[in-house]
Amino acid sequence: MLHVQKTTSPKTVVTMDIGAFNAKETVLFCPHDRKTFLSDQLRNLVPIGGTFGFDVIEFCGTFVPGVP
Repeated sequence: MLHVQKTTSPKTVVTMDIGAFNAKETVLFCPHDRKTFLSDQLRNLVPIGGTFGFDVIEFCGTFVPGVP
């Protein structure tokens, strides 16, 4: 049975598809295996500790000034 290890404070996260939203993650902990479980959905959108989504990071990384 999983237990709640911690719940993070709400943090504003920005993606191009969803826009800005408040993300609050609940980290679960298995006392038997001593393993923690993070949100896969949040990890697929934003790097750990990040504010901007992978889609925003990629868009900014491929931006070339003066090219439409």
